[in-house]
Amino acid sequence: MRVGFTLVPAELTNEIRKVHQFMTFAADIPMQIAFAQALGDASSYLGLGEFYRKKRDLLAEALAGSRFELCPSAGSFFMLARFGAFSDESDSDFVLRLIRETRVATIPLSAFYTDGTDNRIIRLSFAKDDDTLREGARRLCAV
Repeated sequence: MRVGFTLVPAELTNEIRKVHQFMTFAADIPMQIAFAQALGDASSYLGLGEFYRKKRDLLAEALAGSRFELCPSAGSFFMLARFGAFSDESDSDFVLRLIRETRVATIPLSAFYTDGTDNRIIRLSFAKDDDTLREGARRLCAV
């Protein structure tokens, strides 16, 4: 589930509403109430940037010895990793192999292209606890 909000000039709200229906789904009332309450406590969100920066850096450092080429990551809790230098597999096949052999689930970037463009890049999430990030990176370094 994804819930969000925006504070923008009035002239932008019509444009935002055009895409809103495709971006937000299943925002039940209890979740909306919880979200509103969380916004009332600035400490619940002001530290998120630093929180995720530390997780990103932890994962990047843990993968430094791997064969993956990490792409710069800013503004999300995802990191992209190129694998084309050591595998000719499609990203979809590569992801399936990672699941089978390393028990690490990633996302093939081609899933985000309507035409299936495959640049041999996978997407990693670092929205995990530190031990999970370290273990996932250890397994990926063995690939």
